[in-house]
Amino acid sequence: MVPGWRNGEIEPLIRGSFKSYSRGEQPKRYWASLIWNGAIGLAFTASSFGTLYGNTKPACDDNGNEKELFEAVATCNAMLADHDLDVEKRAELLGDRGRVHHRLGNNHLALLDYSKAIELEPGDSYALFNRALIHRELRDLPNAIKDLDASLALWPENDRAYLERGLANLDYGRFEKAVEDFTLLDNLVPDHPYALANRGLAYAWMDDELNAQDDFRRVGKNQPGWVVVLHGKAVLARNRQKHRESIDYLSQALEIDPDDYFALRLRADAYWEIGEKDLARDDDDRSIALAAED
Repeated sequence: MVPGWRNGEIEPLIRGSFKSYSRGEQPKRYWASLIWNGAIGLAFTASSFGTLYGNTKPACDDNGNEKELFEAVATCNAMLADHDLDVEKRAELLGDRGRVHHRLGNNHLALLDYSKAIELEPGDSYALFNRALIHRELRDLPNAIKDLDASLALWPENDRAYLERGLANLDYGRFEKAVEDFTLLDNLVPDHPYALANRGLAYAWMDDELNAQDDFRRVGKNQPGWVVVLHGKAVLARNRQKHRESIDYLSQALEIDPDDYFALRLRADAYWEIGEKDLARDDDDRSIALAAED
């Protein structure tokens, strides 16, 4: 496998196969063979790999471009083929490979690796946090919240975990819990723009205009989180049946990010409310197309 890695040509370790694939001419087959060989070929030479690992330490991490990430998967597979790994090292490598899979968009493989790592090391707050991110991306919000609870119990100073749990609670419709998380984040990192903007949005969904506007005033127009403020202002206008005002805020958000799914969905609803059927359908179509891409 190592020569193929270096010279850009590889022969898959399959009985009866005598073909080799070029990285330049047949990239898909090259990378597939590289990963396959990493998974099974080096399992037969674990002792010699141990020497390689001790001397050159090839990277099993999520740095680099797409091609380097595929190489990293092969490296991770090879390292994990070493049956002499202790529990802590195996759990660490599984977590590393999980991050690589996540970078490559292979969320189900990432989830599997994080789960295996947590089985080996239940007290790994990083693995719990990373698995929660996958759960949230897969819209499994209860399990995302559960993993974030466990991660924060082990590492209560992790401000990012409060943000992620707050967002999961917000998406799940648990607005009071979301307010609690964003308040904890604001206490840890005063004037955190995402804490303020998202707490304001949670208040807006609760129709608590006073507290929502108070948080929105503390986020500057050019700060991170301003789009969330526009979302929140749109929700407040929607609560008061001021649909054209809501549309204005959502249109501002879409000027910043044309692929803002939340703004498209909410603006479509507002257009339907005022009878602008063609505009409503346009936003519906755009949001459906975005959802299909995910």
